[in-house]
Amino acid sequence: MPTPRIRIIRHQPVPGSGSYEVRFADGRESRFFYFDNVLARRLRPDILTSEQALDAAPAFARAPAFQDTASDSLTAVALVSFGPAELTK
Repeated sequence: MPTPRIRIIRHQPVPGSGSYEVRFADGRESRFFYFDNVLARRLRPDILTSEQALDAAPAFARAPAFQDTASDSLTAVALVSFGPAELTK
């Protein structure tokens, strides 16, 4: 059975601010990784830089554990940014 397509779509309505959407072809809910390159506009703790979001979105799409659970993007970002060993400290 072929693996369903997973698309990563960049949304950038304002330069330096936007999101990457991980969209699943099989109907699962999309996951968004929001970014803003201006530190003063990052009002929520889950807002990343564009580079961090670009690294986190494909890592999330490749990780089968995240695809099947209802875990939020903060967990995925934390594992991508720090690694599982550093989260347990």
